[in-house]
Amino acid sequence: NHSTFYCSRGLVQMNLNSAKDAIRDYTVALTINRNDAYAHFLLASAYSNPDDPLHTNSIEAVEHAEIAARLTQYRNAQYVMGLARALRVAHSYDKAVAAAKKAIELDPRDDYKKELSQFERLMAERSR
Repeated sequence: NHSTFYCSRGLVQMNLNSAKDAIRDYTVALTINRNDAYAHFLLASAYSNPDDPLHTNSIEAVEHAEIAARLTQYRNAQYVMGLARALRVAHSYDKAVAAAKKAIELDPRDDYKKELSQFERLMAERSR
């Protein structure tokens, strides 16, 4: 499965702080298999990193995160939380909170709960 190879190489690139190369690899993975939920998730993650404004792209992040979640019928907590993160970057805090709550329903991890609190804080700050 070549798309898996490109996803793996993209993860290495992200760990080497080379988002541009990772994005290229994830994109190649999607040309091989456009229904690869994992590649969509990874691409959304690369585009929704708030610590990397050079490669942050909220439109691409939300698009790919929604595809990953949809391909897994919104049953994969990691992909649903990825959607929440993409929505945060897009400043759609109410939708980010809703997605994070769904992810927590699927998998009540402490780190997801912590992120949900952050999204709720951002939503409250925005409404002031």
